[in-house]
Amino acid sequence: MMIASYRRIDESRRQTGFSLLEVLITLIILSIGLLGIAAMQLKGLQSAHSAFHRTLASTIAVDGSERLWATLVDGQVDVVKAQESWQANWPAGPATLPGLELSIESVTANPPTYRFHVQWQEARFGDETETITTFRYGSTFLPNR
Repeated sequence: MMIASYRRIDESRRQTGFSLLEVLITLIILSIGLLGIAAMQLKGLQSAHSAFHRTLASTIAVDGSERLWATLVDGQVDVVKAQESWQANWPAGPATLPGLELSIESVTANPPTYRFHVQWQEARFGDETETITTFRYGSTFLPNR
């Protein structure tokens, strides 16, 4: 009978649950993990924004090449006319690319090769430092065979 009452006293002294210190350490570890996840999400958004700009720049450059191709008459292209048309259809602004500048450069005469420069200012998510990004696209017009 004495042994049974001793066990009851021993079981009542045993600790159950968590201490406040354990809970605080767990919350600190969890908050550091959540901050890491938030940082990864922000980096993913920045990368998607940059990829969108580069995709749009590629589309704009291909459009410039097609506009130059459309001015081809008797083996000669009208670079000035193509560039004016190209710039009129892609104005700089939030709908296209901020600070957009377009230019066509003749690289070689035979075969006629042209380089299309698409340049824009890239400031992501309120960042004070703006970087100027240039996308170059080359196109060679081969004669008919």
